[in-house]
Amino acid sequence: MRRHRYPLRKGKTPTAKELEREMANPNQLRLHAVGWGQVSHPIQVSADVVFSLAAWSQRTATLAEQMVALGSSQEEAARVALEMNEEILTEIQKIRDTIEKPKNKVKIGRNDQCPCGGGKKYKNCCLK
Repeated sequence: MRRHRYPLRKGKTPTAKELEREMANPNQLRLHAVGWGQVSHPIQVSADVVFSLAAWSQRTATLAEQMVALGSSQEEAARVALEMNEEILTEIQKIRDTIEKPKNKVKIGRNDQCPCGGGKKYKNCCLK
């Protein structure tokens, strides 16, 4: 069973204090401070009226930045990020090792027997 990294409550249902604490500073707002922001897109409706359409944009936040925003220490966030980078690199290398390298292709001459097994020369069988 997978456990949440930052538990919101200790029991099955939140206590009043736990709910109050989470409502005062929710995880979503802490993550918002790391990478999300609102951008305004002005749309001209007429010569003197402009409508402002709000949209959300996100800059890429590092794993360490996200962990600090959720309550980890700088040291723990740096250590976990380093471990994750090393783990990802080893997994990428495993994938690269399993991929077969292309074999040298045998060149078929025009006057050689056709590899399809038709019994004719390659130039008269599958070359065209």
